[in-house]
Amino acid sequence: MRRLLSILLVIPPFFAGAQSTDATNKGIHFEEGANWKEVVAKAKKQNKYIFVDCYATWCGPCKQMDKEVYPQAKVGEFFNSKFISFKLQFDKAETDNEAIKRTYADAEMFHKKYPIMGYPTFLFFTPDGKLMKSNTGVFTADPLISYAKDVIDPKKNYYEQLAAFRKGKVDLSTMSFLALRGQELGDSTGSAEVSKVYITSLKNDSLLTKSNIEFMQAFTKKSTDRGFSLFYNRSEEVNAIMKDDTYAQTIVSSVIYTEMIR
Repeated sequence: MRRLLSILLVIPPFFAGAQSTDATNKGIHFEEGANWKEVVAKAKKQNKYIFVDCYATWCGPCKQMDKEVYPQAKVGEFFNSKFISFKLQFDKAETDNEAIKRTYADAEMFHKKYPIMGYPTFLFFTPDGKLMKSNTGVFTADPLISYAKDVIDPKKNYYEQLAAFRKGKVDLSTMSFLALRGQELGDSTGSAEVSKVYITSLKNDSLLTKSNIEFMQAFTKKSTDRGFSLFYNRSEEVNAIMKDDTYAQTIVSSVIYTEMIR
């Protein structure tokens, strides 16, 4: 018995406290001890989305989420059924155990690749590791669940909607949302593909709305784009709608300058 007790006492702390194997924890089960590659492999195998909590040891709001939100049963019930959850620490501390040190490289990669502007930042991924949505700040339980439900809603899921678009199953009203979401996620190919169809499909009398002007501003990169023609030829109308005397000219000048220096 003494020998068994001695063995238990020397178990590494990151195995002894791993939330993913803690049967008494009714909150979110985080995959502690795993790295990003292993998390994605598990998500693919179980066909679950991935939730990543990006935090720092000095972050007060992060500790608030750990203490007040993640342990709640209703949060755990939803996230554990839909997501493989993963905590990723973005600073380094002397007290870091081997499990955390194992994810240092992942944290560096995430910091370079994804929009992490503060802590906590929440990243939501497809089962194969494609970014779907990000958010920064503190949530209480119900808003966090609602936000996560919205992220995985098939009608709002970027990659599912992009596949539907390519099959001709997305209407015009959805295309602008889809193109902007693709731009937000860094999918320049997909967003350009959708935006081109959307802009080409707009009738002349639909061009001069605030939302469509803003959309074309986001996707006008060349002098051959339809948006450039609008901003160049109808600048006064555009400026009046946007309540900015230099709105159209600024876009036109930017495109011309970019093409001149290439």
